[in-house]
Amino acid sequence: MPEALSRVTAVLVMIAFAVTALGDDLTPPVVDETAATGTQTKPLWEAGIGAVAGALTDYPGSDQYRVRALPLPYFVYRGDVVRSDANGTRVRAATGIVEWELSGGGSLASNSTGGARTGMPKLDYLLEVGPKAKITLVRPTDTSRLLLDLPVRGAFSTDFSSRLQSRGALFAPDLTYDERAIFGSQWSGRASIGVQFATVGLQRFYYQVEPEYARAGRPAYDASEGYLGATFGLTALRQLTPTFTIFLGLDFDSYQGAANVDSPLVRTRSDIGVAFGFAWSLSQSKRRVTEPH
Repeated sequence: MPEALSRVTAVLVMIAFAVTALGDDLTPPVVDETAATGTQTKPLWEAGIGAVAGALTDYPGSDQYRVRALPLPYFVYRGDVVRSDANGTRVRAATGIVEWELSGGGSLASNSTGGARTGMPKLDYLLEVGPKAKITLVRPTDTSRLLLDLPVRGAFSTDFSSRLQSRGALFAPDLTYDERAIFGSQWSGRASIGVQFATVGLQRFYYQVEPEYARAGRPAYDASEGYLGATFGLTALRQLTPTFTIFLGLDFDSYQGAANVDSPLVRTRSDIGVAFGFAWSLSQSKRRVTEPH
């Protein structure tokens, strides 16, 4: 989001990016009797509210965890080309097994107190946006598929007041197994594994220590571009009613061999994040669209 944003618009943007981070299945699916064959019927549009809470680190490689909670109003539109759903607002074009999307990601701000960054400037909100190729590699069953995601996103940091700064780009290929009926149950979920590579701008955002912020135990450090880390994620969802869904998430991140693992700001070679929440659909269109899984 390179343009300046008002505070109200900024809040809505952060909500959209937070929804993006929860994965494809955050919004409660409306499934008809064809779901067992891999086809789903969903409203053309729906609107609702939800919330997510979890324990997350301040930044990749931080050993400081914070409990965060965020309300998530959302709007979903499932058009053939233009879509706004749990992947964000985007233009989608499908070519055979490949879907081309414009999607985003991001992270919340951190105040840099009580940890490795004490005395340094706080980390602003980080917004990411860019194209993504989603490739369906195989469909082992009618309710599952193996996907390869190839996103390239530009990164921008902002305090939603006066600062807006480019932070380079991120390439984050990801292999995901998506299952609509885990062991034949009413739980759906996904398992994913991926790696991340970042340009020097994003690496400096996380790991740079300028000389004026050096102190005992935190020497000056010049971050470099390259491998950022690997991630493994698990997500499980259960639709309790046609309009109410709960979800659980677990992420494990490893920074072994990362380009800036020697930065004094990297205090751990791995970390775990957990999150849980709900999505409640309050209004839906009467028109349904049929989608293959």
